Amino acid sequence: MKSGEDIVLRITIDEKLKDLHKRKYLKVHLDGLKKRNRFTEIENEDMGIFDVALLGECGQLLDLESNLKHDFTIEAESLVNLRVAHMLADYSQLHDTILAHIDELEAAEEEEADEEFEEDWNEEHEFDQPDEME
Repeated sequence: MKSGEDIVLRITIDEKLKDLHKRKYLKVHLDGLKKRNRFTEIENEDMGIFDVALLGECGQLLDLESNLKHDFTIEAESLVNLRVAHMLADYSQLHDTILAHIDELEAAEEEEADEEFEEDWNEEHEFDQPDEME
């Protein structure tokens, strides 16, 4: 089987379905897949957290018609606020992706806090330079 395009499996939340308290309120998008094929039909499906977790465990999609395999990475930043990582320990691909997004967000917050502290400290400790004597 030949290698096809690398895909990003991007998971998003359908807020309307979530607000209606539906159990399947997640959507997947196959970013990077150039031609429309049977895989793109999955973008129309409403999925639950374990549906996307199982899909994420695959790591690749196989197109038997064109004899291509498409490796994918997962982008699940939208799931961070759902606080579902604790439920996904058995689904390492999605679990690790969510934890990586959390680490990235925490690092960005730390960096931002450090920059703000440095700016505040510099403002508080700014000294006038003495005039040069002539």
